[in-house]
Amino acid sequence: MLLFGGVQIYSLSYYDFSYFAWILATFAINYNKLFGLIGHVWYDRFHSTIIYNFMQYVRTFLYIGENPVKAKIVNYACQYKYGGIHNLQKKIY
Repeated sequence: MLLFGGVQIYSLSYYDFSYFAWILATFAINYNKLFGLIGHVWYDRFHSTIIYNFMQYVRTFLYIGENPVKAKIVNYACQYKYGGIHNLQKKIY
């Protein structure tokens, strides 16, 4: 377990990742049925990556937090009220 900004972060086991894979697969099956499609839902726009250490977690968190800035939704990541950086700044855990 790690602490980040007062929030506990737990390491996930192999079984937790297989659960996430099941969620993604189940979503894809239902999405395809709903819209009459076949195949992958996300294609190259989405991929899963295992985060092995705390520094990789922080870099990923900050990278994702900058997406609203890159999309010109806000000027600063902390201004995006749905983002993790905003929540950390406002101490919304």
